Amino acid sequence: LLQNEAHNQLRSLIQQLPLLQQQLLYLRYVHNLRCSEIGVLLNKSEGAVSQLLMRTRTVLRTAYRNLERKESR
Repeated sequence: LLQNEAHNQLRSLIQQLPLLQQQLLYLRYVHNLRCSEIGVLLNKSEGAVSQLLMRTRTVLRTAYRNLERKESR
């Protein structure tokens, strides 16, 4: 039950991201594409994709931790 709630919270946070960041996560983690492959699809360099993925994960991690802190109060 807790795991399902965590998935729902994460899904909600992802839906709040800009569309490009949502697409990157989808292509990387659902379709298991490498940064180079995602870059070809989105007309971006592999480095740009890698950096944006790193920033997106950081934003999600921070938002999720903040959400957990709010709920534990």
